Amino acid sequence: MTPVSPLAALAAADALEDSDSPGAAARAVLQALDAAMPFDFGCVLRFTGDTATVVAVYPSSMAGVAVGDTWTQLEEAEASVRERGEPAMDGDLRVAPADAPARTPLGRLPAFGLRSRIHIPLFHHAEVAGIALFYRQGVRAFAAADGWLAERTLRRLGARLRGPLTTEVSDRAPDPDIDAIARFDALGDLVAGAAHELNNPLTSILGYAQILDSLEGADREHALHTIEEESQRAARIMRNLLQFARQDPEPPKPPAGVQLPLVSEPPRRSVARTPEAHEPGVGSRAPLLRPGC
Repeated sequence: MTPVSPLAALAAADALEDSDSPGAAARAVLQALDAAMPFDFGCVLRFTGDTATVVAVYPSSMAGVAVGDTWTQLEEAEASVRERGEPAMDGDLRVAPADAPARTPLGRLPAFGLRSRIHIPLFHHAEVAGIALFYRQGVRAFAAADGWLAERTLRRLGARLRGPLTTEVSDRAPDPDIDAIARFDALGDLVAGAAHELNNPLTSILGYAQILDSLEGADREHALHTIEEESQRAARIMRNLLQFARQDPEPPKPPAGVQLPLVSEPPRRSVARTPEAHEPGVGSRAPLLRPGC
């Protein structure tokens, strides 16, 4: 099962903020998700009336699925996701028979070995503005955690799909509060994901530590090995978080109306300086004690 990455949602929020067009934003978000949930092929469809347009593919075009393709008929699975607004996961896609040609190039992908697929609906308010599709080689290659991570990472992409596909110059200045709210929301996902990721190894460490004295032989060796592995896992999570934090030295400012909790500054400790620590001409030296004084 793919481990849930707490950084994917924040990376996607940065990608949406930095991209000028829906196509560029969609591809950047796919790239951010691929780093946390690797897949063999992914694409984003945008709906306009009865038409579906491919706005992004990652890592590259495949089986005739390319950016700019437009379809007036959807495959049955995509049409169902659009109508119901619910994600779907297929773990054993079949190659279409020769006498039943695919409605879109997506129907060709199983013939290329991509047998597992996830559909994620992309919402703009209550409307399904598009669909993100992810494929992997092999049967039942996706798990429920993959769909959960994909949905959280792609959650804000639907609103961008309602903009123009090409970059246009706008006289309207960007709203810093909207960007800050999206980033703080993503930071909330980051904190929740980090807490979840750290809780798993710490629970294992605590559990084995409580019964360690009662174990002997191979069971004790297994417990010690597990404690060591889970400790390394927790340390690796913290290193990843620290590395990510150092990429953005300036923390985002809270948007208007958001009140952060006040944190009192720790008291400053005054360190007593020895006579040798005083610089010449600064302060006074302690008198030297002579024998007999």
